[in-house]
Amino acid sequence: MNEYNRSPRIPPLLELPHGDQPLLYWMRRFLACNPFYLISAACLLYGSYRFTTGPAFRAAELGPVSTIFGSLQIYEMLLATTAIFLASRQIWYDSTLLVTMENMLVLIPFILVTLAVFLGTTVTWVVCGTGAVMAILRFWGLKRFIPELNMPPRALGIGLLILATNLALPFFFKSIHKTNLDALGGCSRSCWLILLPLLFASVNVLPRPTQWGGMAAQRSWLPLGFAAIWITVSAVHLWCIGYIYDLVWEISLVAPLLWVATWTSYNRISDFAPNPPSGWRIASLALPVLTTLVGAWNGDSEIVLLLAVLNAAVYAGIYALHRDNRVAFHLLLISLATLVAAMPESLGKVLIPHYSRELCVMGAIIGYVILRAILSTHPLAAVGGAVAVTGAASYLLERFSQGPEFGIQFGLVFLLVHSLAWQDARHSGANVLRIIAALAWTAHSTVWVQNNHGIAGWTVSALAVFVLGCYLAARLIWQHRASLVVPATALVVLALMPGKSVVMSATHAPAGLLAVLLAFLLFVVGTFVALNKDTWIPSHKSH
Repeated sequence: MNEYNRSPRIPPLLELPHGDQPLLYWMRRFLACNPFYLISAACLLYGSYRFTTGPAFRAAELGPVSTIFGSLQIYEMLLATTAIFLASRQIWYDSTLLVTMENMLVLIPFILVTLAVFLGTTVTWVVCGTGAVMAILRFWGLKRFIPELNMPPRALGIGLLILATNLALPFFFKSIHKTNLDALGGCSRSCWLILLPLLFASVNVLPRPTQWGGMAAQRSWLPLGFAAIWITVSAVHLWCIGYIYDLVWEISLVAPLLWVATWTSYNRISDFAPNPPSGWRIASLALPVLTTLVGAWNGDSEIVLLLAVLNAAVYAGIYALHRDNRVAFHLLLISLATLVAAMPESLGKVLIPHYSRELCVMGAIIGYVILRAILSTHPLAAVGGAVAVTGAASYLLERFSQGPEFGIQFGLVFLLVHSLAWQDARHSGANVLRIIAALAWTAHSTVWVQNNHGIAGWTVSALAVFVLGCYLAARLIWQHRASLVVPATALVVLALMPGKSVVMSATHAPAGLLAVLLAFLLFVVGTFVALNKDTWIPSHKSH
């Protein structure tokens, strides 16, 4: 009955028989994956690397450059023709593996263009022209003779754009090197922060898959994977250009590219499955937040600030469209906290005279914890918020001799006011925590008022009035029946300052007068007990 509601099962790339012995199973799996192709490509790249370490290559001689370029072109032609041959035999896994390897190596020869520009104009154009023509022919052959290959025209268009970019980069940096050597660093930085992210963003124009599964060459995620490989190799090419020109490179420069890649994975998550699990969506939604950590790797606050602003804008948009998406809401709060932590020092010193980056980061963390506690009804979140309030108040009032006392008062009051929203039936121990907080506030207020009558008395009284006001607002405005522990504690604290005055006056009063007053007080207490005895002890019957 429910078979029509199920998402189609996507078969694995490799089908292996079950029931084999473990050793035989893993041997078959090893051969089915056919790692010899990958090892072959690794050997080719290693051999090319060994050529680049030789003195002839460093001297930009033609022989080593032509050897590496020719070897790569021959190997890539072998990859394309073998992939077509295997596809004609319907050996789809190995054919698709070779196509993927071709996509990994297609831009490698153009890295040599960076060195070829030092060998003269003729050599440069020969390398560029030959490499471009061979790449176009190989991909035309793959598309022509493997019609099952999932490579839409838009993917080929993105490939041509990336190919043209890799061809233009060496000439661009060579011209800048001749005219303005000091501008090379800025150009390299702009390519990392702007050009590469824009290239990766173009992946989002790929058509959405309409079918999933099938043979290896028809996998729905192949166009996305090919484009990601091309841009990754382009990033390696750009790094090689910086290495040749001895430019400074930092890990934080990769942060914008990773940011675009993570948001692209969130946007294109349906390329991998028709109905992706919720865990996939949550993980892909949280990944952009982590890219800000990469931006902060080298202490570049400008990159962190920019990514935090963009993250906050995107998360706000997602939450505005899907108000039930609590994950996006909390990630929005984290992005805002990151925005505060990455605030420029010039602006920070205007707001806070003794501003420092460490202070700003700590303030962002404390602010997030407090805001998270305010928006939650969980007692544990309230404890975290109370600790954050105590720490923040103690730091801000550290110049005052009684700053820690103010911090403790504010933290306990925050916890008690927050307890007005607790649902004791849902959270076991919530009432116990409320009583502990009430006793702690009463005890601390008593000791503080006893030792410092002036500012301490007025502070605890003002806070008690604030707590009473919050309780009345919850009761009268929101019709919420909160625990009576909170207002009772506030009344006790409010009576501390006048109670201290009464006690001080009573110490000088005659003993007879005190005994008479105590008699009247005990009479009132006895009457109160008599009226409420049956309520407290239901089994008790008055006679």
